[in-house]
Amino acid sequence: MLGRVERESPVHAALAARLGGWSATAPLDAGSWDSAPANEEELLNLGGLTETLATVSVMGDLAAVVQIGNPTAPAAKIEDHLLRGPANLMVIAAEVVPSDQKLLWYGLVDSVSQLPKFSAPSLVWLAFGPGAEHRGSLRNALGEFSSLGLDLSHLRSQREAPGPDGKPKPHHFFTAFICPDSEVLSRLIKALGGHEVRHRVLAVIPGNDFQPEPPGLTPNWS
Repeated sequence: MLGRVERESPVHAALAARLGGWSATAPLDAGSWDSAPANEEELLNLGGLTETLATVSVMGDLAAVVQIGNPTAPAAKIEDHLLRGPANLMVIAAEVVPSDQKLLWYGLVDSVSQLPKFSAPSLVWLAFGPGAEHRGSLRNALGEFSSLGLDLSHLRSQREAPGPDGKPKPHHFFTAFICPDSEVLSRLIKALGGHEVRHRVLAVIPGNDFQPEPPGLTPNWS
């Protein structure tokens, strides 16, 4: 079964599912998809984004079609909801849908039991956060990306919510990058763990060319 967010256009979400060939299979095969087309009637209304992700996390035969911004520069809303949601949630595919106003990108969010294996380049979203902020803490983490030849297409920081004591918390960071294979991703995760950097993979999307790209900006540096 496939679901959608309550306020999402059922027409656009269903079109994304049809273009991507997304149709959920049996619970034991969560994360794999057959080529059966999806129509509007198959997209269940799962409520708000928080409720949608929570439902997907506990139902092995249900995945959700949600807007994601652009795969190489994810929308902050989907990143935030994924990171504060259950740890088994992941975006596993993306599809662009033509629209009168702009190119809408949709992702397929599913529950997974382990990181997917991939031998061809794929887009990865990875969030990480040093356990404590100190001089050079971000540099050490970013150095691991560089040492593995991984170029970030997206980097966003956000401070964690303060605890009951009211003391400020360290920042966490959202990244997106093309990874050549799952072995390189495993090496990155191991290296971050060696620096005691908390981390979580939010998406593994097959492919390395996602068109159209996010709109550009001409900086005024003077």
